[in-house]
Amino acid sequence: MLFSSHGNTVYDNRTIGNSYGLVTSDSDDNDMGSNTALPNIFIILPIVLIYVGIMSYLLQKAVLRLIYRG
Repeated sequence: MLFSSHGNTVYDNRTIGNSYGLVTSDSDDNDMGSNTALPNIFIILPIVLIYVGIMSYLLQKAVLRLIYRG
């Protein structure tokens, strides 16, 4: 966040897990470009879903082994 900032150069940055990305307030003459802002949900959610899927598969596999062991 640039608050009351003047004459800054902000290039080639990545913000991940940030609610607002890059914010300027009460600022002027700033040069910004080639920045990427990715919110938390788009990065974490797929990872969580994959983890839950793998854990579910392993649990089902273990339960079925116990049931059909005999």
